[in-house]
Amino acid sequence: MHAPSWAPAPPSPSPTAPAAASPAPTARSWKPSPPATPSSASTTPAAATPPRSTTPLSLDDLADQLVAAAVAEGLDTFAVSGYSLGGPVAIRAAARHPERVTALVLTATFPHPDNRLMLATSLWRKLAESGDSGMLAEYLTMMAVGADALEAIPDEQLQQAVGFTAASIADGTPEHAELAPRVDVRDDLAHIKVPTLVISTIQDWFTSTRLHRQLADGIPGAQLAEIRTGHLPMVERPDEWQQLITDEPHQGCRHRLGQYRHRPRGGLPMFGWHDPVPC
Repeated sequence: MHAPSWAPAPPSPSPTAPAAASPAPTARSWKPSPPATPSSASTTPAAATPPRSTTPLSLDDLADQLVAAAVAEGLDTFAVSGYSLGGPVAIRAAARHPERVTALVLTATFPHPDNRLMLATSLWRKLAESGDSGMLAEYLTMMAVGADALEAIPDEQLQQAVGFTAASIADGTPEHAELAPRVDVRDDLAHIKVPTLVISTIQDWFTSTRLHRQLADGIPGAQLAEIRTGHLPMVERPDEWQQLITDEPHQGCRHRLGQYRHRPRGGLPMFGWHDPVPC
């Protein structure tokens, strides 16, 4: 396969401009940018970083912030795309605000952490708190990149990727890692009544395919699609990943990405971004 490029992204408005802070070579290096439409909300600049949270992050608060931000942009109803820890936030937003959320797209995410994810996030948090950004970057690169993509990266570019990752680690990473083990949206799943697409990253070392299937099985009528990547489909196979989302119409609502992005207080540095899209 073609090795993904880990070079730092150019500034906006390039289609690959940074979109959310990330300690891994992840969302900082991509940003889907479909054509604007009259109903599109404006994109929040990546530089508009919220202050670091001084209290433990709350799933309910993050979900409410997400919806409030979309409403403030003039969106009465919208689809929500949730990636990784953004998935539970998106699910909780749909459960708490059913009058607003019309569809869900859930990528590389989970309803609750299994033992692997518990161990992975525990080590992630300890490395983040240690201040050793180089060691944390090596860990995240190893864990986040799928086996096919990782082996396709030349040695020199791999070291560049680790260095870029180390320089990109967000200050709020420990708070983010602390939230992950407390997430549990299993009771919300049966109450989700909107069209839902679950995208399973089948080489994912953070969130397993078992967790992806639990989401698809638990949400009534959810569709499951697979993509052969690790935790970074938007980097490893960006065209395939975006096609899965943009080409999946559900009851007249197409899940277009890149038209509005919200980053709630606390930063959610690696595991999540959420993207309300007008329907």
